[in-house]
Amino acid sequence: MECLLEEPFMSQYIGEVLNLPPLLRAVAHWKNECLLKNRSIFSKKKLWTTKNVNILLELYVNNPDESNKDFFEKLKGQLGVNYPDVICLVAEMMWILLLPSINITERTKIENIAQVWEWSGSPFNKVHNLLSDETLAGYANTSIGYNTNRWRELSYLIEITGKLLSLPLAARNKVLNDGWELAYWLEKTPESRRRQFRHILLYLLFPDDFERITSGVHRLKIVSTFDNVAVKNLRKMELWKIDRRLLAIRKQQEQILGTTKIDFYQDPLHDIWHIKKKSSAIDIAPQIIKKEEARVNIINNDKKINKKIKEQMIYARQGHGIYRRKLAEVEKRCRITGVQDTRFLTASHIKPWRDCDTHNECLDGNNGLWMSPHLDRLFDQGWISFNDDGDLLFTDEIVMNVLSVWKIKLPVNIGTLNKLQQSYMLYHRKYVYKNGDA
Repeated sequence: MECLLEEPFMSQYIGEVLNLPPLLRAVAHWKNECLLKNRSIFSKKKLWTTKNVNILLELYVNNPDESNKDFFEKLKGQLGVNYPDVICLVAEMMWILLLPSINITERTKIENIAQVWEWSGSPFNKVHNLLSDETLAGYANTSIGYNTNRWRELSYLIEITGKLLSLPLAARNKVLNDGWELAYWLEKTPESRRRQFRHILLYLLFPDDFERITSGVHRLKIVSTFDNVAVKNLRKMELWKIDRRLLAIRKQQEQILGTTKIDFYQDPLHDIWHIKKKSSAIDIAPQIIKKEEARVNIINNDKKINKKIKEQMIYARQGHGIYRRKLAEVEKRCRITGVQDTRFLTASHIKPWRDCDTHNECLDGNNGLWMSPHLDRLFDQGWISFNDDGDLLFTDEIVMNVLSVWKIKLPVNIGTLNKLQQSYMLYHRKYVYKNGDA
């Protein structure tokens, strides 16, 4: 199915790596077809209707599944099989929810959308210009929190969609064609304070007035730094007032720097407010060497470990011996660079050696990946990690630019990890990855 998109329009600068216009044209089409005309972006049906959203509220929002199943298992069970159009509506909602993420590959996004759509019993056309690489490339690192809380983000989208569609068309037009009207309107929904999609929606529809920042913490840090206001005081403000402050800061910095090509995730602005770390992602080798020496000393001085185990563990740390042999039984290459000759690869622990609870964990071949040395530095220090779908996660735009310099084309998917690797990777995301608490 072909769809006609509007001509490109101006948007804010977000760096040289990211290409925003195709995505924004797709969102403009979605707003017009779905939110204003109640239609569909992937079919000729009328999916975005008050009736369908009300059914969805009962099936999903008011019927939570508190089991240990994964997101899609729960979602499929909640939706059932009686309302195929409602299922297709959820698939289109997945499209808009996944749209901003640069840390999820285009392939994964399409698979997730298609999976839900096909629960309706209808085939899904994966060849569509709203599913092009350019459209699905994304513009923000939405962090693990956005992914793990996607059931909450979906519930929020359902809630605000229901409220929007219940408005008379003239009132809906007013809200959807004025960014500040939309911001004031969203403030009436208490859940807006906790949901990233609130910020995402405003940026997607009005990129000249709102920032691409999806993190509420980052929004407060930026305003606190530039306006010299305590974060605790900013937390009490209405969200739209934070948006106003961010816009004022942007205009002020454009005047100071003499250019409109500025972005809060690009230097020099990023360096001013982002004080989480002092070392850069490309200057950490000396730290790694020091830590490695310290770890070997800890092994040597541990009287509870017998000599043979000590030798094996030191070999593991130094890139020799039993650990590398065990890793070679599980992994055959660096999954990012494709290098297969393990003489040139680092046997990288997923759950760091220093955190392993047992000697078996230290030497478990499933607790590792072959990595090219420069990537091992990022992984060991928590600058990068991987989600359950194998998508590469990275902490910020600085790391993204480093990967770009290294000719690593984003997004990256390393394929499926086995169950044991996944459990170790869960630890890495939670305790090593620098955005683990996002």
